[in-house]
Amino acid sequence: MNLIKRWGNDWSRSAPVSLLQARNEWSSPQRRQLVVALQVLAADVNLGYHDWRNWIVDQVNGVPVTDFADFSARLAANTDANVVFENSNGYQMIINHAAALASEEEILSRYQIPALRSSALQWGSAER
Repeated sequence: MNLIKRWGNDWSRSAPVSLLQARNEWSSPQRRQLVVALQVLAADVNLGYHDWRNWIVDQVNGVPVTDFADFSARLAANTDANVVFENSNGYQMIINHAAALASEEEILSRYQIPALRSSALQWGSAER
């Protein structure tokens, strides 16, 4: 589903400006899809970021994101103490990686989310 449709028939007036601007950009091998944090689910691990919405993630740990599969793979392969999400304006969301992994089950339960990731993005626990 096209994300912009989330704002209804009057999307050109009601959607966030950053998404409207991004809609006019061409896809390229370096950026096939936008990764958008629609809403940060409040938890101790992301304290202070709970009101961030509709935020385009351009980089993970300083590396540009090409699509959602790339974004997901970067999270899975992370070995740094923190994961740094950054947008094109330089705003950063910094999450402690170990704390995030430790809070996964509690967040899934609290927000009644059936799985950590879709079947298209599954990987074995040995790869985490």
